[in-house]
Amino acid sequence: MRKVYCTDFRVLVTFPRDSGNGFIKRSFFETIQTLQGFAGQRLSLSALSVPLLPQPHERLLAAVMDEAQTDFSIASIAVEKIRQGAESIAAGMHGRNHVKASFEHYDGTPMSPEEALAHQCVHAASIGKSLGQEFLLKAPAPLLEQFSAVAGNRNVADSGAMLAGLLHGFMIAFATRETEERALKAMLEVARICDEANNIRGTSFGQASE
Repeated sequence: MRKVYCTDFRVLVTFPRDSGNGFIKRSFFETIQTLQGFAGQRLSLSALSVPLLPQPHERLLAAVMDEAQTDFSIASIAVEKIRQGAESIAAGMHGRNHVKASFEHYDGTPMSPEEALAHQCVHAASIGKSLGQEFLLKAPAPLLEQFSAVAGNRNVADSGAMLAGLLHGFMIAFATRETEERALKAMLEVARICDEANNIRGTSFGQASE
């Protein structure tokens, strides 16, 4: 299916006569869904005289999809997870010693809260892109929010690639006879550090129940 991009969100869809819909003005994502629903049928696109401005949530999704180079499903999950995590942390539901996102632009100027939120969502989406949608769905929202905050604070280029590299690195080290024992010891050390971090925060992330 060929991708269709609309930079100013001004779209008018002309449906086939037998659809009975005539001319319908829709939001950007509703339009894309409509185009997908009528795939294979003849459609015509032209500019509206009045722009259909995207809602903030839609703008955020579009930005995450573009920056993380991922699909709508993963971007939606990432945005929802980061927002859920931030809300539960703000409500004091998940431990203590929380990290706050303090992202900066390349010139050193601080990002606005909206920009920081978008970057956290991009980090989360990159994890879904690298490790799969199911992994992203199962990741605890508060942990994902905190991880993305630290990743952004430390200017990690791609959180998903970093985690995938860590997993694959352990696999090759554990699968090689000369490094098998050291890989196992390293994994046990990470587990010990995980317990220490949970004790500091008052959480239970990384345990079997999580």
